[in-house]
Amino acid sequence: MKIDVIRSTLVALALLATPLLAHTQNQSLCPAGTEQAFHTTFEKIQAGQPMSGAQVVTSAVQSMEACPDRPHVQALAGALLFTVMQAQSDPEIFGQYLTQINRALNQAEMALQNAPPKITVKKINGTTDDFIGYGLAVQVHEKAVLPGLLHLWQNGYAHFGLRRGLGKVPLHRK
Repeated sequence: MKIDVIRSTLVALALLATPLLAHTQNQSLCPAGTEQAFHTTFEKIQAGQPMSGAQVVTSAVQSMEACPDRPHVQALAGALLFTVMQAQSDPEIFGQYLTQINRALNQAEMALQNAPPKITVKKINGTTDDFIGYGLAVQVHEKAVLPGLLHLWQNGYAHFGLRRGLGKVPLHRK
């Protein structure tokens, strides 16, 4: 009887420790300053500075994976993916970007529960500013998700991947 209680206690402690270890591991994978680097990239793109779309996408997706508990990283990753998605004409790739954007914005919203609502960033002109990732996430959601789905539909495709939000998205001809 005593062994069963001890065994049950150890199993419960292991179950409680697993998310904590995963959280700690994710924090170590997410480099300090990621928010600042993404904010600078976002500002440069908005200012018209040319950047490699492939490099922006790779950086955004890697940071989404490495920083799931950092809402400002997630919001900026979604915004950067939206910027690249707008230039995409291939519906399959457009749909994949749309899924990743939706995933980043959902992660931003979930992570915001345990993070500060704003951070201070240094703008490219040298001044500092309060950045509210959730505000950017809402703007990107309004500009990307529904209009993106409509764009696909108008071009003969239906997108069924937003509920899953992970992996390659199947697009089906109407």
